Amino acid sequence: MASLAGELRDVLDRIAFEAGAGTITAVRGPSLVDLTTALWAASDRARAAAVHATGELNTSGELLAIGFVSTATWLKKVIRLSDSDARAAVAASRGVRHEFASSWEAWNSHDISGAAFREITVGLTALYKGFPRRQRRDAIAVAEGILIGVARAGTVTDVRRTLGTIRAVVDPDAGMAAMLAAYDDQSLAVHEVGAMFTISGYLTKQAAATVMTTLDLIIDGWYRSGSLPPEDQPTGSGDDDTRTRRRRRPHLMALALAEMARRQLESGDLGSRHEARPHIRLVANVTDIARDLPGELHLPGQGAPSLLPAESVRRILCDADITAVVTGQAAARASAEGRAPAGLGGAAGGGSASVTPGTPRGISAPDLNDWLRHQATSVLYVGRTRRTAPRGLRIALEIRDRHCAFPDCTVDTSRCEAHHVTYWRHHGQTALDNMALLCTQHHHLVHEGGWGITAKGGVDPGTTGYWEFTHPDRRRQP
Repeated sequence: MASLAGELRDVLDRIAFEAGAGTITAVRGPSLVDLTTALWAASDRARAAAVHATGELNTSGELLAIGFVSTATWLKKVIRLSDSDARAAVAASRGVRHEFASSWEAWNSHDISGAAFREITVGLTALYKGFPRRQRRDAIAVAEGILIGVARAGTVTDVRRTLGTIRAVVDPDAGMAAMLAAYDDQSLAVHEVGAMFTISGYLTKQAAATVMTTLDLIIDGWYRSGSLPPEDQPTGSGDDDTRTRRRRRPHLMALALAEMARRQLESGDLGSRHEARPHIRLVANVTDIARDLPGELHLPGQGAPSLLPAESVRRILCDADITAVVTGQAAARASAEGRAPAGLGGAAGGGSASVTPGTPRGISAPDLNDWLRHQATSVLYVGRTRRTAPRGLRIALEIRDRHCAFPDCTVDTSRCEAHHVTYWRHHGQTALDNMALLCTQHHHLVHEGGWGITAKGGVDPGTTGYWEFTHPDRRRQP
């Protein structure tokens, strides 16, 4: 046996040398499949022998003679296993010698994989932990035979599922208790990480199925309607489409979650707060935004607001309800200049030329909006909410653009945002010839990504294809 171990070491050294020399890189076709299969099979069988040898070493006293008080310590220091892997190896080696000899024989003969061996031994050890010794031995023998048969014919997932079935039969009360505990232990946490937020948590199986089914239906609707950016839209090639869907699915799941919440908010089914529908709250000092300073996005349950770059604020303001605000600093400055401070009757941005009750004396309503913009700091009064793009204009934009206006994008207009081509802060008008419908992705590309938009010469603003988009690299060319 010692000579075989030496031969094995020589073979492994040769394989490592060939891999380092790039020999594997040159292998292609069926030979590469055969080579990879052989290497994984040899690795798994060598692992089975190593577990068996570890069990013998654990009881031999050889390690104590060379200064190691435990096998796990030797595995960590000499073999360089992690703490958890070392403990798992020792536990598996004990199982080989005692209760799970049949599973090890199946693993050693390559009838089952090492992963299946771990599922069987760990799962049955936990399941029958409290049983009397004789009853435990007999029960494990029966269950082990069933699981070995499943492992021979199926996958590790099949073994895990069968083990769950056995657990439900052996200890149904534990299954019920686990379901009750799962309901009580459900949780969801939201944490800011850099420019994004992570949402993590635990749901019951039924709750998770409900959420995942809803998200899947939203994504499926996007596929069927063609309402996806070009990189996500199916091309007609079965294999390519499958790979694209698998690669992009986590991204689409995140978009679908936001879409599900948006639809719920806009439906009005959640009721109202202070006679207004629930909405997200973005606080932006206009003077600060003009100087490219960030705005604040307020999230329920979070201690502090999240900062958004000025350009992201401008993107959101393209298609948002805006509330004009009178502030403490504004009122203080008005008093210092001999004018009456803005009161609760103040009309921000009104169309009348007369002085509105409560408006600073000497400033007409059309000028009040600019006065507030340059004075605002801390909120005292919130005025009327108005729609940046009125409903009539929104309908005209939808009829004209038909979908996202970005080239080759077919995202439905219901999921698009109205964008000011000449920014609102640059005195751009809320008008048909200054607005384009963009999906969330391409709205980001225009604001944060630097894409340019210009009107096509000689084209009527009400005609589809009115806008022309320019890549940021071409915009920077002289």
